[in-house]
Order: sequence, then C-alpha cells, then structure tokens
Amino acid sequence: MKKLALFLGVLAMLVFAGALCEQTSDVENVNDVNVNEEIVTAGYTESNVATLVAVADVPGDGTAIRGDLIEGGNYSLSIGANLPNPHKDFFYEGWLVLNGTEVSVGMLEKIQGTWVLDFESGTDYMDYSQVVVTQETTANGLDGVAETPILEGEFIAGQGEDEEMVICHKPGTPAENTMTINGNNWPGHEAHGDYLGPCTDEDED
Repeated sequence: MKKLALFLGVLAMLVFAGALCEQTSDVENVNDVNVNEEIVTAGYTESNVATLVAVADVPGDGTAIRGDLIEGGNYSLSIGANLPNPHKDFFYEGWLVLNGTEVSVGMLEKIQGTWVLDFESGTDYMDYSQVVVTQETTANGLDGVAETPILEGEFIAGQGEDEEMVICHKPGTPAENTMTINGNNWPGHEAHGDYLGPCTDEDED
C-alpha cells in the first residue's frame, strides 16, 4: 500500500494546490518542488486531482487525489480537508458520486490538524468523477446514506487523458500482456514499468 505517499501528497497539495494550475509566480517556493516530486513519483495527472470547495455554512476546503496507482491495479483515493471539528454528535464522511449514485469511502480522521481519508478498492471507481465530504450523524454511523454536503469537487479529464491507449503491461514478467487502458490510468502503469504500444518479443532477430 502507498497510504503514506498518498497522505503526504494530499498534505502538500492542500498547501500548494496552485502548483497544478496554470499560474506563474516571480518567487519560487521550495515546497512547490516537493509538490511536483509527489505528483511525478505517484503518477498523478491534473485529471486525478480534484479541488474541494465549501458548499455549506461550514468553512473549509480540501483536495482529493485518485488513481490505480497501487501494484495490482487497485483503485485508490485520498482526501485531505481543512475543516473545523464537527460537533460531538457528528462526523465527516467521504463519498464518490456518479449520476446520483453515491458510494461511501469511509470516515475522515484528523491527523496533525488535517482531516484525511485513505481509501482502496479492487473495484474500479475511475468513472465516479465527483467527490463529496458530508457531515453525518454519529448515531446513524456509516449507514450508506449521505446527509449534509460540506465540500464538493470533481475530477476533470485533461485533453487526451480520456482516450484509450494500448500498452504493454508488466513487461518481462509472466504476467506480460498487451492491454487497452483509459488514458487516465496510464501514469500508474508507467510508474511500475509498463510501456506504450503492444508487447514485443525482444528476443526476435
């Protein structure tokens, strides 16, 4: 699992989310480099980062990052949010949403002043482009019913990233095979050694 890397990436992006936007600055901040390193190391693209904005009276903001970035192809999602502590009878919960269908990704936990959540699944949720953080009633627990939206954001595919790509998956291993993937998933495959194009027999003359 890469929960630690995902967590560090979320924290960095919460503070320096502007590094992903088409903005320039006359003063270079050393932490901007750290953000870029996190993105490159984990294989994030701009379409795998969503900015979360407040949609209720509760002040706050956040960042979500996703991808099948884990060896084995599991879907992963991390959320980091700047939010006040909820009242004692409430907690924060994360959700993925597609055409009104909501999937709970669990309860946010406060770590070093930031509300965070790490979620992994063998199910592919890359089509779930909307991320929501809600305030839930403690007495109801994780009942699968979304209550009050607090933060919302959306993953938006960049140009060409939704296109299908042919790659060689796990070259040089028994699992090597040619496969077609969505362009959004390419960074994770590239990170563990896959290459563009069909697999070729390098032993051929």
